[in-house]
Amino acid sequence: MSLVHTLILMAITTALVMEIIGSNIARAFSLVGALSIIRFRTAIKEPRDVGFLFAAMAVGMACGTGFFDLAVLFTLFLSPVVYFLHRFRIGAQPTSEMLLKVQLADGTDHRTALQESFFRHLQEHSLLSIETIQGGSALELVYSVHLKEGAKESEFLDALRAVNGNRKVVLLTGAQNIDI
Repeated sequence: MSLVHTLILMAITTALVMEIIGSNIARAFSLVGALSIIRFRTAIKEPRDVGFLFAAMAVGMACGTGFFDLAVLFTLFLSPVVYFLHRFRIGAQPTSEMLLKVQLADGTDHRTALQESFFRHLQEHSLLSIETIQGGSALELVYSVHLKEGAKESEFLDALRAVNGNRKVVLLTGAQNIDI
């Protein structure tokens, strides 16, 4: 979703920049010079944020070159576009991917212990990591899971707690935004 929004923002921003530059070669070279000295020391996670940075720079360029009306029109045009993209989730892909963290007693075969619960509640699952915890007396398993259509998270968690002796079970949504 963020990449789609960035592409739209950048297309609109590029149109403004091209309008500002026009056929003025001095403005073109000054733009290249200005963009070449910019260095981001902080990593920007969201591509959409880069689009907003360039849009702000374009508005600044428009104001700096005396195109105040163009800067205002651009801002008034871009604001509803950004709202529309966000509000109607343009470019969003529905996903049911979640991360599951389960703790089991050491020595428990996780394949057989969790198999029935996984079969009843999950469409698919993939083991991402196994870690020993509590001084080696327990295992923490991390899975990428997709719940079946109509499956309830609470019932799935209850089934897992029944299997692992009421140890910790965590189900995280938004797995694509989480560092394991």
